[in-house]
Amino acid sequence: MKKQRALDLVGSPSLFQGQCSPCPRECWCAKSWDQLCEIPIEPGHEVCYWALQSEKVGRVGGVAPRPLPPVMTRPRLPAVTHILGREKIDLAEHWPTAVGVYARNAVGDQRLSCEIRREYLASRGILGVPKVLVVSAEDVWLNRFTQRVGTPFARSVGQLGFSALIGPNLSAYPHSEHRVWLDNRAVGQRFTEFALSNGLPAIFHTYLEDSRVHQDWLVEYLRLNPTQDCLATGFDCMGGNNRRFVRRRIRLLERVQERAGRPLRIVLHNMLTRLWAVGAAWQAFPGRIHLVGRSVLLRSLKGSSLQINRDGGLQWVAADPSSQPGMRLFRANARRLDEAILGALPDFFLGRVIQS
Repeated sequence: MKKQRALDLVGSPSLFQGQCSPCPRECWCAKSWDQLCEIPIEPGHEVCYWALQSEKVGRVGGVAPRPLPPVMTRPRLPAVTHILGREKIDLAEHWPTAVGVYARNAVGDQRLSCEIRREYLASRGILGVPKVLVVSAEDVWLNRFTQRVGTPFARSVGQLGFSALIGPNLSAYPHSEHRVWLDNRAVGQRFTEFALSNGLPAIFHTYLEDSRVHQDWLVEYLRLNPTQDCLATGFDCMGGNNRRFVRRRIRLLERVQERAGRPLRIVLHNMLTRLWAVGAAWQAFPGRIHLVGRSVLLRSLKGSSLQINRDGGLQWVAADPSSQPGMRLFRANARRLDEAILGALPDFFLGRVIQS
């Protein structure tokens, strides 16, 4: 079957023409040249193609921002949340702080239920610990999870005492003809709608792209949902190390806040030890930054020691012979992280206490 580009470059990079008018994504599509769908040339196939697009968009309730149920349970987050994965923790070791839990590890077999397994929490000694649930995984898992999640999941989140639920953010899930964040925001919006409908303390997760269309989407989403004041965002491994990239994204998010007309609380996912990035975010959102990540715990369990430099920065010392891998090292590393943050941002922890 022959295909043609949905958009054809004509004359200059800023001028496009094509067959976008039937597309249910057209209003919010950034029309990126590198991330385009392909449309069949044959008339019969083309009709079928657009019908499939409408069906896919309909499954997620449409890609446009829309009003969701109001926030009934306000998310409560500590200043810093360390995420626990599949690691086994010695029950004799007291968990020293609030803990983040990946839904992908705690759910189990999705074919049976998306319910959070109580035994997963009990086996790690964190049933009575303040907890944050993080819905983050590979796209295939997330796509399946967001389609199957239901009442058992919502009930278990409430019963097990999670104080915040950070929603999913897909990158480019399978069979998505538009490799853009637009479809993924729609999936995240649908999940947030489900969570809020069940009274859960949901936090919408999104990456902010350069495209003005995507910024407009987020501003409109916030306008339509005035009870939401908390957003989660993050950076991949390569992007998080690029200072110019991170600072630009923070500036874009700050502009979204200005246009939305109200203060936002920002959850930085996968951001713990890059103090320069935390500082830049703090300047834009003073008193309203929460850090969520896994690196400190994971490296501690592998024997790496976190050290504070003379200039107040942080560095990892891998396989330090004087450091025994385990929870004791994690507690020491977590304390050093807090000390380094306090050295750079003395007010960072003020007023941020999570309650069980």
